[in-house]
Amino acid sequence: MRSTINPSPKGDSTGQIEVELSGHCIRRFNQRIRPCLDERQAEDELARLLSCSSEIILERPGWMDPPKRQPDAWALIGPDIALPLLDTGERFLAVTLLTRDGSFSTSRRRYRRRCIRKAGRSH
Repeated sequence: MRSTINPSPKGDSTGQIEVELSGHCIRRFNQRIRPCLDERQAEDELARLLSCSSEIILERPGWMDPPKRQPDAWALIGPDIALPLLDTGERFLAVTLLTRDGSFSTSRRRYRRRCIRKAGRSH
């Protein structure tokens, strides 16, 4: 699992926090956002986005229904991607990846359709 260093949420005086990406979070990014990448490439891309293009917040995004378990913080990547973060004491753990519409991205749907067509031709 990969860790990144991110600015602390606004109002937190510690300056920076470490965010570790769980395997589940990386797989969800790969499935929902970047299906064309292998898992290692997906991990690298998610870590890059998290360190360069994310914001750490303490309250859940307004577009999201209340989760079953309230995380300690959230990492937002753009307006449509949220990673719930759990404080492990040493760092924050990104446990999964959620999207605004809760469904697969358009690229993922196209990829799945291509796979289904290919599978149909191979029989």
